[in-house]
Amino acid sequence: MVTGEVKKFANISPPRIVLNGETGADLKMAVKVSPASEELFEITEARADHGKDIRVTLSNPKETGDGVSTILVENTRTTPGR
Repeated sequence: MVTGEVKKFANISPPRIVLNGETGADLKMAVKVSPASEELFEITEARADHGKDIRVTLSNPKETGDGVSTILVENTRTTPGR
């Protein structure tokens, strides 16, 4: 999270994800992060603050060669709840 007055340095699509669905359903969503200008940066880690029922996987942008990182967020909960 970035707070305060900052210069836009990244394009994030979608800006927010919500994982809603039936228990046992395959709930996952990918977020693409790319530099907004020529100023490059590297994402070294992606994690959830309270990652008990969630798995976060970060792709290496060097594999695709386009400078776009993909963060895959998956629900791992197998029982009803939040």
